[in-house]
Amino acid sequence: MNVTDVNLHEPDPLFFKNLLNLSSSSNVKVFNNDILQVPKCITATKKLDSMLEYIEKKEWEHDCIYQLIASLNNQDFLRYILRNFSHQNGILALGRPIMYLLITPATYQKLIAGPHEPWNLYKPLAVLFQIIFHIELLSKVDRRSFVPWPTPYKKTESKGNLSEDSLYLIRIEGKKHLYQKLGKENIERVNTLQKFVTHVIGRKKQRIIPTIEQWVPGFGPHLIKVFVLFWFQTMGSRFRSSSDCSKHQRLRFVQQTDSGRNLRYILHDPTHPWI
Repeated sequence: MNVTDVNLHEPDPLFFKNLLNLSSSSNVKVFNNDILQVPKCITATKKLDSMLEYIEKKEWEHDCIYQLIASLNNQDFLRYILRNFSHQNGILALGRPIMYLLITPATYQKLIAGPHEPWNLYKPLAVLFQIIFHIELLSKVDRRSFVPWPTPYKKTESKGNLSEDSLYLIRIEGKKHLYQKLGKENIERVNTLQKFVTHVIGRKKQRIIPTIEQWVPGFGPHLIKVFVLFWFQTMGSRFRSSSDCSKHQRLRFVQQTDSGRNLRYILHDPTHPWI
């Protein structure tokens, strides 16, 4: 990790004061704010821009220009990142990031889940994150090394053997050629992918062709043609319902069907009930 400058964001006044005393180097700067709370702000984009003004904005295809290290106690920041991707703003608008995040085992499972995992794990969060980022598990860290300590709880059957005694240190890096596949200049197409995964494919038992046929009569044959192509390319994978598609197949689906006459329109039309 080649680090030239370190910028620390600490919201607690006491810790902030202690960090100021420790940051004698000119390459270390300390700020009294919390980046992780940005998703809760109404003016989140402007607030984040002022917090990260020290980062020089570059194109996504360039080398990663900043590395974010943080511990997360919920999924709010991860969902905020996905909104950044959809709207082409916020932290992802600064360039392609590398993030070292400490997350709970439950959150990690939801990020890496595949189409054959239980439905409570394999959701749009997993699909979109795996399309946008490379995710790597680096290590496990004792949860007691972080404050506040977690509140003791009684394990239930739904938790299974999942232990919350550790946090998982993961490395997330934006995929360099992502926008070449989607077409970066076409922001609507990026939005189409997000909406398609969230509102169409994101429902496990949603029947893809009959559902879209209800919105765009006569569009089914085009989809069947795409599915037949997928069938040969994936040696017989099924695409009858949303749970049959992997993240790569969903991306290819949007790439193919987005050229159709009305798909982008129906996904962005505010009169449809899922918007």
